[in-house]
Amino acid sequence: MSIGAIIVAAGRGDRMGASAPKQLLDIGGRTMLQRSVALFDTHPAIAHLIVVLPADAVTAGADLVGPTARTCSCVTGGVRRQDSVAAGAAAQPADVDVVLVHDAARPFADAALIDRVIAGTARAGAAVPAIPVRDTVKRASGDGDSRLVAETVPRERATIAHR
Repeated sequence: MSIGAIIVAAGRGDRMGASAPKQLLDIGGRTMLQRSVALFDTHPAIAHLIVVLPADAVTAGADLVGPTARTCSCVTGGVRRQDSVAAGAAAQPADVDVVLVHDAARPFADAALIDRVIAGTARAGAAVPAIPVRDTVKRASGDGDSRLVAETVPRERATIAHR
């Protein structure tokens, strides 16, 4: 089974309010992007890396990503995350059987998580890592200022996608 990884890093990070996209912010001497790429680059099951970047960053992609042990291609992302994932999927080599998608702004995933997603994909055909919800989640009804709590969602039925 050949496994490829798409590292999605085409977002602008507007909600964070930083001077640069969050995936390019430094954490302990490396950017979030470099940390995310390194995780997949050092995982023994990963054969190919595709990094999806904003159009104006693709030419500098190799410098932004840093050195890799595997072949790593940088491609232009789209307007929406799903467009960027589609661009990364289109760039995967034809022999790739499984594609893992990772958000570069989530730099602290680990090899064990990758292993669990690969195992889940082998079992079910697809997998999304998620963690249990600890907060109380309410479902609202109505619009605008007239929204009311309609239901408390049982925690055991809710998860947060681990992006």
